[in-house]
Amino acid sequence: MNRVIKFILTIAVFFILQSCIDLGIYIADFPLNSSDTEPADIRLIGKWGKISEKDKGTGMETIEFILFNENEYVVRSGEGVDNNLVRTFITKISGISFLNFQDLSETERQYVFCKYIISDKNELTLNFIGDKLFDSDKPKTSKKLRKFIKKNLANPTLFNTEMEFSFRNSNN
Repeated sequence: MNRVIKFILTIAVFFILQSCIDLGIYIADFPLNSSDTEPADIRLIGKWGKISEKDKGTGMETIEFILFNENEYVVRSGEGVDNNLVRTFITKISGISFLNFQDLSETERQYVFCKYIISDKNELTLNFIGDKLFDSDKPKTSKKLRKFIKKNLANPTLFNTEMEFSFRNSNN
């Protein structure tokens, strides 16, 4: 459980929880697709400050998307020396944009996924895929995982409602 907590902290999108609490985030050994499939969304670039009331007390006040190449970002969270860096890229499923987060400091290099939306008010909402719909027979490939997500997009259980975060771009 401590490894899961460290991973979620590294991507800077969860509440500081006791190690015995199940975070309910789906973790995969592979991404939703290759990192070169979708171009970077330039609207994500920059520093975002927390605005959501749901995530009070996370200790995570900012998240910053830094363009790494035409398809990938480095995402930094936190302030100063203790900030965390994560590899991130986009996958689109049925017109919905998802972020693939991978902590490169971990030896297992697993992925977590979230839907992202940038509103007209320049607010970023991240909603992580939960693990409730996945039974012991988890998808074994990126293609099967994308198909599973597409099939369940209308199912509210696909997303972990406790792992939804909102930010406002502080560059504008």
